[in-house]
Amino acid sequence: MKNTTDITTGLLAIGVSVIGAIGVWMTDVSADESMQLGPTAFTKAVLLIMFILGCAQTVIGFRLGHPGTYWPEKRVLKKVAAITLLFLGYCLLVAYLVPIFRSTGIDFLASNMSFWFASFLFLVSALLLGGRRNIWEILLVSTVLPAVIIVIFSKFFLIALP
Repeated sequence: MKNTTDITTGLLAIGVSVIGAIGVWMTDVSADESMQLGPTAFTKAVLLIMFILGCAQTVIGFRLGHPGTYWPEKRVLKKVAAITLLFLGYCLLVAYLVPIFRSTGIDFLASNMSFWFASFLFLVSALLLGGRRNIWEILLVSTVLPAVIIVIFSKFFLIALP
């Protein structure tokens, strides 16, 4: 049975990648064109892949025929809206916590702690909203995932997180 939301998901992926590309373009400060891989290279690669896959999914969805409806069920839309609002709250929390942790003067708190704390709260909330109920799984994922992201970005990509 064909998924009736293929076209909607493909168009959503295209839209998100375009909005992300506009955001990268507006904030790209690397004026040195001789540098092949700048700080936004990873983001640009992810957005390009998302755009290509979104186009492919949309084309495949149209080629398989008219499914009758392109929109997911109401409960799915409610979850997507809730996750979107949760993510916006996450972004605001990171922005609010950065000056607070930096003003402490403690290096451990000033570097990456606002990202880790806000990510922990976001992941706990998102996993509960997504239907996960195993408390150990929720705590493990919410604790380890931000720590791994911090290590990867700070040690390998040399990008400071908030």
